[in-house]
Amino acid sequence: MSGPKVMLRQALLLAGKDLKVMFSDRMALMFALVFPLIFVAAFGTIMGSMHQDPVYTVHLATHEGAGSISQAIIDDLVNGGSQLVAKQVAPDIARQAVLDNKLGGYLEFPAGFSQAVLEGGTTELIVFANPEQQGARVALGSIAQAIAGEIGARWVRHKATVDLAVKSAGPGVLPEVIALLSAGDHAGGSVTAPTLSLEHISIGPSEGKAASTYILPGYVTMFVFFALALTAEVLVGERENQTLDRLIASRATRGSILLGKYLGNVARGTVQATVLWTAGALIFRTDIGYAPLATFAVTLGIVLCAAALGLAMATVARTRQAATSIAVLGSMIMAPLGGCWWPLYIMPGWMQAIARITPHAWANNAFSKLLIFAAPASSVLTEIGVLLAFAAGFGLLAAKKFRLE
Repeated sequence: MSGPKVMLRQALLLAGKDLKVMFSDRMALMFALVFPLIFVAAFGTIMGSMHQDPVYTVHLATHEGAGSISQAIIDDLVNGGSQLVAKQVAPDIARQAVLDNKLGGYLEFPAGFSQAVLEGGTTELIVFANPEQQGARVALGSIAQAIAGEIGARWVRHKATVDLAVKSAGPGVLPEVIALLSAGDHAGGSVTAPTLSLEHISIGPSEGKAASTYILPGYVTMFVFFALALTAEVLVGERENQTLDRLIASRATRGSILLGKYLGNVARGTVQATVLWTAGALIFRTDIGYAPLATFAVTLGIVLCAAALGLAMATVARTRQAATSIAVLGSMIMAPLGGCWWPLYIMPGWMQAIARITPHAWANNAFSKLLIFAAPASSVLTEIGVLLAFAAGFGLLAAKKFRLE
């Protein structure tokens, strides 16, 4: 048992030494702690309007007249009194406004929409959007899916009720039952469209969020990975100036050196993330989520993964210059690709798929669930597991390739 205890003691001493070096390096502290907060303050000011929940105005157009299902939907949305502001526009005018970049997009009900719904046939709800207006496209797509889902659910319930009546009613009363259940009015041979009501449900608190809530999580991810990736240059430098040889001469083992470097990186990342989250909450009113422990668990996963990545980078770099280049280039590629600079959902589908090869994407996806969408802690277990898998993979690579000379 003395061997593992000595190894752990040596590793803790090395980790403590690296932590002292960090606090004595003013430039390292500036980069790890001050620069991220400056970024949050600057972009938070620019995007200050995000502290209030934006009220999106959805424009709707229909090729049907009064009494149709599409017109009933539009009337309900326009007069619904919800946070969703709706406005009816003529189809031709709306389409030209989109072409002229005066309107981000609109929803259009085609001719024959009501008849197709009543008959249970196939119809469509068209989303016209400017390709450059990604936010409008996403919002309109979500609203269209909600409308389609509501119509489909009501039609299924109506059909099931009629089928049940057909099976249970006697021949003498069947016509009367069907007439009572039918949503239409068959007087005069015409069918009057049923009235469709939409229910607007807000999930989570309605108060607005500070802009830093949208910005800080990505910067925590980016700067923790960036700072710990740069530790690869320090480790390669110690190998070049034979500092590691002197540690071996003082009876430090290869395992204790590797573990000490890893624990030192974990300590650095923990201090960095703690300062950023604390400053964000106290200074910028950052919301740490409706499950704070889950937010901290995701952050810990980031730290463990980034600490192992810094060691892995040091194993593939042969010179200090190469280590710096690998750290900077890798960080600058993974940060935007993984959603640290912009939301992942605005990226093309194929790029979102590629982003999953980075731990950044999994971390930012978890933060979005917890901080923006008020998801429970159980919803990010997959993301935390993937971050730990990344950490294990990077750690195994570092352990296999780590060299003292």
